[in-house]
Amino acid sequence: MKRYKIVISLLILTGLGFGNYLAHRYSFNELEIILVNSFIIILYFFSRVTIARRERRLSSINKEYERLNLIYETEHNDTEILHILDEISASFMANKNLRAVFEHTLDGIQQVLKAEIVLLEIITEKGSIPTTKVVRGLENLELNDNIYMKVIVQGSSVLINNLSSYHTEYRRYKSLADQGISSFLIAPLKLTKEPIGLLGIFAKEAFDFTGEELRLLTTFTTHASLIIENARLLETTRRLSITDELTQLYNFRHFQNRFKNEFQRAKRYKHNMSILMCDIDYFKNYNDTNGHEAGNEILKKVAGIMTNSARDVDLIARYGGEEFVLVLIETSKDNAKLFAERLKEKIEKETFPHQEKQPNGNLTITIGVAGFPEDAVTSNELIEYADKALYRGKKEGRNRAIAY
Repeated sequence: MKRYKIVISLLILTGLGFGNYLAHRYSFNELEIILVNSFIIILYFFSRVTIARRERRLSSINKEYERLNLIYETEHNDTEILHILDEISASFMANKNLRAVFEHTLDGIQQVLKAEIVLLEIITEKGSIPTTKVVRGLENLELNDNIYMKVIVQGSSVLINNLSSYHTEYRRYKSLADQGISSFLIAPLKLTKEPIGLLGIFAKEAFDFTGEELRLLTTFTTHASLIIENARLLETTRRLSITDELTQLYNFRHFQNRFKNEFQRAKRYKHNMSILMCDIDYFKNYNDTNGHEAGNEILKKVAGIMTNSARDVDLIARYGGEEFVLVLIETSKDNAKLFAERLKEKIEKETFPHQEKQPNGNLTITIGVAGFPEDAVTSNELIEYADKALYRGKKEGRNRAIAY
C-alpha cells in the first residue's frame, strides 16, 4: 500500500511539473494553469479511489480463497479418515484378526497426521488401565498415571508441545521427557462415554501440534472406537469358543484342529514334534476329599505352571478332566523327555492346599512322551503312543515322566 502511495505521489508531482511546463511552453494564462493542475489533482484522487477499491477486492478474494482452501483441506482430511476407517473395517471382516485392526489403525493415524511415533492402548478388562499395547516408531513407550487419569478416567485429550524442564506441565509428564518425547497428543477411545483405551501421537523433536490435529485425532478415535470394540468383542467370542473356561487353556476341540495342522506342517518340512500327555495323580481322591471347588483350583494352578514352563509357540490344552496335553513344536523326543522331567519336578515341589491328604502325601503328575518322527507316522499314532506311555507311568507308580 505504501508503495502505491509513493508511486502516485511521484506521478502527481510529475503531472504538476508537466502542467507547469505546458503553461510556460504554450503561454497559458493563470486560469488555464489552474484548470490543468486541477484536472491533474482530480485524476490523482480518482486513481487513488480506484486503486483502493481494487486492493479491497483483492483482499476479499484472498480471504475467500483461504477460507475455501481451509474447507478443502478439512474435507480432504475428513474424507481420508473415513476412507482409512473403511479399509480397517474391510480388513477385519476379511481376517477376523484383532491385531490386524490395531496395526491398520496405527497405519491410518500415521498416514493422516504424518506422525513419527504412534501408540494404541486398549483396556482388556473393564475398570482397569489399558493392558493391550501396540507401538509404532519406538521399541516401547510407557505412559504414566497422570495420563491414564486424564485420558481414561476423565475422558479428556492431552496436548503438550515442546516439553522441557521449563514447561509448566514438566513434572506431570516428566516420565515421557525421560523417554525422549518432546511433544505429544493423546485422545481417548470411547464407546457411549465408556473408555476402551487411548490413541496417541508423539514426536521426539520440538513440534507444535495444533487444534486442527487434535480435531483430526478426535474424529479418528470417535469412529475407530466402534470398529475396535466390535473387533474386540468378536475376538473375545472366538477366544471363548476355543478356550477351556476353567483353566483358560485351549479346549479339546481346538486342540484337535491345531494339532493336525501342526503335525502336517512338521511332516511337510521334516521338523521334529513331540507330545506330552499329562495326568494329575489321584485327582479323584483330591476331589472327593476336599471338594470340587478345591479341585478346580488345583486344575487352574497346574495349568498355570504348564503355561509358564512352555514356549509361546507350543500348544497346551485341557484334554479332559484332569488330563492335559502339550505339543512341543520342533522339539525332539529326547528334549521333550527332559522338559517333561523338569515339569514333573516343578509340580512335585509346588505347594498345593491339602496335598498331604493325597495317597502319596503330595500332589504330583504323570507324563507320557512320544515323538515324531521317532515313534509315529500319523497324528493319531503320536497321541496313542503318548497315551500308552502315560498309562505305563501310572502302572509303575505315578509321579513319572515316561517316554514311549
